[in-house]
Amino acid sequence: MTFFARFIAAAVVFGIASNVQAFPDDDATFLDQVKAYLTQEHYDLALSELQGMEAQEGGSPDYWSLVGYTSRRAGDFEASYAAYAKALEIDPAHIQARNYLGHLHLVAGDVDKARSELAFLVALCPSGCDERTDLEKSIALFEAGDLKNALKY
Repeated sequence: MTFFARFIAAAVVFGIASNVQAFPDDDATFLDQVKAYLTQEHYDLALSELQGMEAQEGGSPDYWSLVGYTSRRAGDFEASYAAYAKALEIDPAHIQARNYLGHLHLVAGDVDKARSELAFLVALCPSGCDERTDLEKSIALFEAGDLKNALKY
C-alpha cells in the first residue's frame, strides 16, 4: 500500500478527510508528520507543518480543507472559516469542505447555517455520501441536545 493510500485510509478513519487528492510524492514525509500530529491531537504542530506547505499547495481545495479542519480542532474558528472559504472559492462543490464547514457552524451554534451546508451536500450527493450522512447525523444529535457527540468531529 502506497503512503498516500495509507494516509487516505487513516484520514477517513479519523474523520480528517474523505476526498483528499494526492500531494506530490516528495511530500510523503510531510503528510506522515501532519497525520501523526492530528492523530495525537497536536493541532498547533499540524498547523505549523501545513503552513510550511502553503506556497506549494495553496491552490488546492484539499489543502485548505485540511487547514480548516486542523484550525477548527485547534479552536481557531476564525482561521477555520477563512480556510474553508478559500477551499470553496477554489472549488464550490468541494464535498469535504462543505461537510467540515457545516460542523464548524454547529460548533458556533448556528444550526441554520449547518443545514445550508447540508443542502449543498444533498445536491452534490443525491444518492448519499459519507460527508452528507455525517453532517445529517451531527445536526440531528445537535438538535437532540447531544452536543458531545454532535461536535466530536
